[in-house]
Amino acid sequence: MLPPMGGNLRFITRFEDFANEEVPYMYHCHMLNHEDEGMMGQFIVRDLSSWVEQLEQVTFEIFPNPFQDHVSIRSAESGLLNIYNIEGVLLQKHDLFSDVIKHADLSGFAPGVYIFSIVGSEYENKYRIVKQE
Repeated sequence: MLPPMGGNLRFITRFEDFANEEVPYMYHCHMLNHEDEGMMGQFIVRDLSSWVEQLEQVTFEIFPNPFQDHVSIRSAESGLLNIYNIEGVLLQKHDLFSDVIKHADLSGFAPGVYIFSIVGSEYENKYRIVKQE
């Protein structure tokens, strides 16, 4: 139960049977006076089972995606690969070298979405990567 004024609620769920890039999912409170206070809104649910989003400029190849135990990274430039879970916790770091394919063993990772952040002296690229069961 939330306090009547100034309360916050964080709602976390999976949408395993609904995904649509065109039609937004709506959430709302049944008290109409809350409409103008952010308690009614919409968001897009994306199917992440076979989807990758490129968040920045592409200068690297990460394959396969989705993956099961190992990922390979082909880099055009040297940099540092940081692997985060979806909550933003750093899980691994790897050095990347120009024109060298790096193989990362992720067999101990649980199925889900991971963020690969590739950082160089003048750039930072971020990728969403999906681990399958």
